Amino acid sequence: MKKKIIIVIICGVLAIAAAVGIILGITLSKGGNKPTAESTSADTSTDTTDSLDSGESGESAESGESADDSSSESEESGESGESASDGEDSSTEISEAILNGFTLNIDEDKTAYVVTGYIGTAATAEVPASYNGLPVTAIASGAFANSDISAITFPDGLISIGDEAFRYCKRLKEIEIPKSVTSLGKRAFTGCDHLVDIKLSGGVSEISEGLFSSCTRLTEIKIPEGVTAIGESAFLSCGYLRSVELPSSLVTIGDKAFQGCLELTQITIPKKVNFIDRYAFYNCSKLKTATFENASGWWWSDRPSAVSGNEISENDLKDGATAAKYLTDDLRSHFWKRS
Repeated sequence: MKKKIIIVIICGVLAIAAAVGIILGITLSKGGNKPTAESTSADTSTDTTDSLDSGESGESAESGESADDSSSESEESGESGESASDGEDSSTEISEAILNGFTLNIDEDKTAYVVTGYIGTAATAEVPASYNGLPVTAIASGAFANSDISAITFPDGLISIGDEAFRYCKRLKEIEIPKSVTSLGKRAFTGCDHLVDIKLSGGVSEISEGLFSSCTRLTEIKIPEGVTAIGESAFLSCGYLRSVELPSSLVTIGDKAFQGCLELTQITIPKKVNFIDRYAFYNCSKLKTATFENASGWWWSDRPSAVSGNEISENDLKDGATAAKYLTDDLRSHFWKRS
């Protein structure tokens, strides 16, 4: 009985010991996975180092971007500087301006100014010779059209007057074209029905189409030496034009050039003239004398390109009255040529 009790006790003790061992083993196993202070410190140090490396890398990247940005800004700054420099250069180049009522625009070559209009109130005006260190060389097409200006002065150095530049300037009474002008645009003074005094210098070679048409109060005109052509309708409907002096340099007289000049009584055709277009003197009802300085070799045709045609008698053209009748009536609708 005692032996059984002892055996039971021993078995119990062994069971307890086994249980304690199992518990200690589990505890020890857990303790092996628990980080030590040194391990934690090392890991922390590694994390810190990684963090620092990452920070340095980030700073380096940002620094690179900053450098690139700086470089880009520097380049932009350089370009901006060049633009600013260009701006400074162009600041002295004024493309548009108003001077004494005249509106001015710089020309395409940026070497001169062009008068593009007049907004002044003065009845008489003087076109400026220069502006901003550059000459004024041209008057644009239509620049003064329908203006109330009565007199205008052009500077020496003016080169051209554009098409219809002074069209229907009803109050314009007189003009003087300087010798520097080499080009007068088509119908530049058409419809200036108070224009009575025109002085042309020898710079132009052509009286352009319709240049003084419908200048109804014009009574006389002297066309300067150097002019070789009078264009179509140049003096059309100048009803009071009584006196016309043509230059010895003249070669051609255009279609309807003097048509409707009702008061014109006589005309002298210079000896170099070899072409008179149709209706050049049509409806010049008072033209009674036409003097041909060279009456030989004339013929007429209905085709402007013809190289031969119907002979016009030299003797007829030497007679002023007959020649005038041919020009104004009998042969008015034909092309006249001289070989």
